[in-house]
Amino acid sequence: MTRPTRAAPALAALLLIFVSACASRADPTTGHVSPPTATAGGATQGQQTDWLQFGFDAARSGVNPNETRISAGTVALLHRLWQVSLPDVADSSPAYVQGLALSDNTVHDVLFVTTRDGRLLARDAATGAALWARQPAGTRITHSSPLVDATRQYVYAYGLDGTLHKYRTDSGQETTSGGWPVLITRMTGTEKQSSSINSSGGRIYVSTSGYLGDAPSYQGHIVIISAADASTHVFNSLCSNLAHVLRPHECPEDQSGIWARAGVVVDPATGNLFAVTGNGAYDANTGGNDWGDTVLELSSISWTPATPTWAARLRRCCHACRPARPPIPLFSQPRIQATLR
Repeated sequence: MTRPTRAAPALAALLLIFVSACASRADPTTGHVSPPTATAGGATQGQQTDWLQFGFDAARSGVNPNETRISAGTVALLHRLWQVSLPDVADSSPAYVQGLALSDNTVHDVLFVTTRDGRLLARDAATGAALWARQPAGTRITHSSPLVDATRQYVYAYGLDGTLHKYRTDSGQETTSGGWPVLITRMTGTEKQSSSINSSGGRIYVSTSGYLGDAPSYQGHIVIISAADASTHVFNSLCSNLAHVLRPHECPEDQSGIWARAGVVVDPATGNLFAVTGNGAYDANTGGNDWGDTVLELSSISWTPATPTWAARLRRCCHACRPARPPIPLFSQPRIQATLR
C-alpha cells in the first residue's frame, strides 16, 4: 500500500497562520503592528493563548476559542515576518508558549518544533532565533509534533531511539530519572512514530505505525503514559491481548498502523480515546485480538475497545477506499516561517 505524503509547502502555510494568531495585534484599518502586552494569569491583552499541542487541545479541535484578531476584515494583513533554515524538514505543526522565562533570565515567546530527523528545536517566535535544541541518537524519520504540558514546564518529544523524551521548556534539560525516557517501540527500523503526541487528564498518548514500503515488523499501538510517574499501559491493534510494547515477531500478525496526523483523539465528555488503524488483520468481531482497519473507541478506564461493531463496518469500507496514488515529494529546503500583521 502506498500512502500520500503531505507536501512541505502546505506545512509552511500552516505555520504562517498559526504564528500570526499568537504573536501580534494589528489595527485592521491601518495595518499598524503593536507587540503583545503581558497581563496576569499567563495571558496577554487581546486574549493571547498558548498552543500547547497539535490541534490545540486533546479533542484536536484546531480552534483557539480566544482568537479575535483574525477575521474576514483583517486576514489580508497577514504577511511573512521572518524565515529561517532548519537542519531538516519540520513535517508537522509546532507548539507555542508565550512569555516563557528561560534559564538565562530572559523572556521569550517560544515555538517548539520536531524535525524529521528527530530533533526538538526551541525557537524565538518573534525572530526565529535558536534558543536550544536536542537530538537523541537514532535513524529513520518522524512526522510527530511536540507536546507542552499544562504547567508549561516540560515539553515532550519523540526521539528516533524509540522513546518519548521529557525536557524542561526553559533550558532543554532532559529528565532521565523516574522512568524517563519512556519506551515507545522496540522496532525502530520498521515501526514509526508518525502521529502527534496528545495529553489529557494527566496522561500522555503516543501512537505508532509503519514506514513507507510496509516492511515488517510493526503492529501499531498506543502507549498510555502517566505524566506523574511514567508508568504505562499499551494497547496493541494486533494481539491486543498483549498489553506491553511488543518485540519483533512476538505477534503472529503484522502491518496494522495508526497513520493519522492527529493520532489519538480524546473525547472531552467521556475521556475515551479514539484512533483509526489501517491495514492488518481483523477478527475482533469473532472474539479475536486483531483490530486492523478499525475505528477504535477505547475506554478511559480499562483501555479496551468500547465499540467493536464499528470495526466491521469500517473494514468493509476500507478495502474499497485505500489510496493508490504515489507520495508527493517533500521540498529539499527545510524552513520555518512566521508572520506578523
